[in-house]
Amino acid sequence: MRHVELPARSVSLDRGQLSFLKRSVRDVRVLATERPGVFDVELGSSVGVIGTPEVRFHLGPKVPISRVLFLLAYLGRWPEFTQEYNSEKVDDIVDAMTSVYSEALARALRGGVWRDYKGWREELPSPRGRIDPLHLQTRRFGVVPPISCAFDEFTIDVELNRRLLAASTMLVRLNAGGTEPARRLRRLMSRFEGVERVRYQPSRLSPVRLDRRNRRYSAALGLADTIISQGSVDLSSGRTRSVGFLVNMDELYERFVIGALGESLGLGPLRWRPRHRSFLDAGEQLQGVPDCSMYGPDGARFAVLDAKYKYVERPSHPDIYQMVTYCVSFGCSHGVLLYAGVGETHFEIKNSGVTVHAWEVNPDGEPALVKARVGEVARRLRELVGE
Repeated sequence: MRHVELPARSVSLDRGQLSFLKRSVRDVRVLATERPGVFDVELGSSVGVIGTPEVRFHLGPKVPISRVLFLLAYLGRWPEFTQEYNSEKVDDIVDAMTSVYSEALARALRGGVWRDYKGWREELPSPRGRIDPLHLQTRRFGVVPPISCAFDEFTIDVELNRRLLAASTMLVRLNAGGTEPARRLRRLMSRFEGVERVRYQPSRLSPVRLDRRNRRYSAALGLADTIISQGSVDLSSGRTRSVGFLVNMDELYERFVIGALGESLGLGPLRWRPRHRSFLDAGEQLQGVPDCSMYGPDGARFAVLDAKYKYVERPSHPDIYQMVTYCVSFGCSHGVLLYAGVGETHFEIKNSGVTVHAWEVNPDGEPALVKARVGEVARRLRELVGE
């Protein structure tokens, strides 16, 4: 298998590889060079791995593994991370996720693979469980066998195990190099014999409810949901054609900032409104959707927030113009641009009564330090809306 590190200059790609890359990564930019079949590949904010049986693309830029794992925790119900990583850079986010997930799964399985009662309805040659008399009379007209029966079976094939197996399968297929965490994950997968393999749609992943009996699976299940929601497996005639695990750092940072600030502020849905839309024009044709809007205790003073995964000295003009538009459409006086790194400043917009603030919420560093930064921004937001 061929491995390609991206971004890259002067990389050889055939037509199929080029098409797969453009189809799989929405923020990739491929520039043709003077040499046929050779391209310069530039990336936006995607981090991860995608590939086919013939080629594997490893997408950068390189970022501290602790940062990615800390931000990913806001996508699922799992600890910030269950291992300490001393490396400042990570070559492959999939390796890190495999290590963390295999550890969490091993801990969960120490008490045995989860089994539970599952309801079945089948037509059987002899009675079992509860007979369905209505079906027997209206569909079978009293002719037996078979007999329509409903019964419960104590089985390993339950949704919790299906979800854990699906995430394990995805990571193992992505770890073509056969790292030690991947080998440990393969050994753990052998304990799920009898569990149906399910292909999940990442956008339609419904939560699995846990109770006190299976609470030990919480970390592993949260990780599994994150892996499935960020991953993809394409199947054709039962054969894997492509697999991928991509993290968009722009979207991840946005969800982290809004989620962490919401937790720190502890406000209800009437005062903290993520993705609350408004219209700039009276005919409601020009729609604006900032990342969040925050209302004060009287509901009159409020601010509009937008998160940007950027490290800049000063906010860009397009970002400021966008925020001014949000403030005008919402009718508020304060807009807050939240950057991963910025020289903090503010702009008073003439003839509008709007002030645009540029604040920093840096995700780098130990979790306690990052949370302290979030708490300070939350305090400043309260002051802004009159608390």
